[in-house]
Amino acid sequence: MSYYSKRKNEISRMNVLLCLLVVFIHVSAEPVSLLQKLSWQYLAVFVPWRLAAFATQGFIFLSGLKLMLSGGSGSFLKYLARRLRRVLVPYLVWNLIYYFYFMSRGYFSFDIQRLSGYVLRGDLVSPFYFVIIIVQFYILFPICRALVRSRVPAAAVLIACAALTLYFNLFMPRIIFQISGRSFAYNDRLFTTYLFFWMAGCYAGAHYGKFCALLKKKKGLICTLWVSLAALDAGLGWLHFTGVQRIPGLEIIHYFYVISAIFFFYLVMLLRTEKRYKLSAAAQNIDRASYSIYLFHVLIINLANEWIAGAGITRISESYMLRAAIVYVSVIVICVIWNKLSSAFRKAV
Repeated sequence: MSYYSKRKNEISRMNVLLCLLVVFIHVSAEPVSLLQKLSWQYLAVFVPWRLAAFATQGFIFLSGLKLMLSGGSGSFLKYLARRLRRVLVPYLVWNLIYYFYFMSRGYFSFDIQRLSGYVLRGDLVSPFYFVIIIVQFYILFPICRALVRSRVPAAAVLIACAALTLYFNLFMPRIIFQISGRSFAYNDRLFTTYLFFWMAGCYAGAHYGKFCALLKKKKGLICTLWVSLAALDAGLGWLHFTGVQRIPGLEIIHYFYVISAIFFFYLVMLLRTEKRYKLSAAAQNIDRASYSIYLFHVLIINLANEWIAGAGITRISESYMLRAAIVYVSVIVICVIWNKLSSAFRKAV
């Protein structure tokens, strides 16, 4: 049985979308930082950049969904060992690659304590914090699975998780400061910041047929909420980040936008699958290679930035287009080829 006869196409489509959005977010970081805040160019980059910022939460939702959809069965220790091997071994390898890359550029010399800290915190390069989050959820999975299978109403659990997620997202740094007397900069890599998205994914996977039916039944509401919250989040976000007007509670608005975006785009992917749109070979390859793309793309961004600077290209718009082209093409091609070669090697041995 082939990979795509076993895996639902809407899951693959969603995975590809989130993967490409993560790359877009990091490719766009420089123009978002450097462009004049009141220019039309900044607005043109900022709006899609802001609206793409549901990718991490989307990956967490999708991870919980896939895990529960598979049944989440079998020995937990065997499951944990298998998942950690697939996630942590590439993560450790890429930490070494990035560390030696930064050493070669003179950022620091070799220090095993420093390297260990980067690995444990997931802060050597920006995307790595996701691995720290997902490992926490893997470890907590037996509790989550038991809760999903319990008689506690799903609505009650999800409402509680939504409230806790928002609370900890806003106030965890303050709580830790009050307890320890030290500032806390790692709220974005604690499971409490993403609890709702994981549990929503677990419930969706455990009751997948009902979940899909509910999305289709409420598609008018989901589309309306996404359009409204997208306009609100992008518009108010632009006012806030350009300094035109401070917007209190902007992160609360963004939180609800993220929820609406996950459900909206999953609905879109589901409808495309039901209309029997064929999943292209390119999408299948990106889906398979998505974790490698996630780990690898920041290295290519750094190398592209070096080449652009060496070529004397200083206009932000030109460097942005060049960077995007170099990163998307090279990262996808290299990771897809690597995935095919490693798959062929595993089959051969």
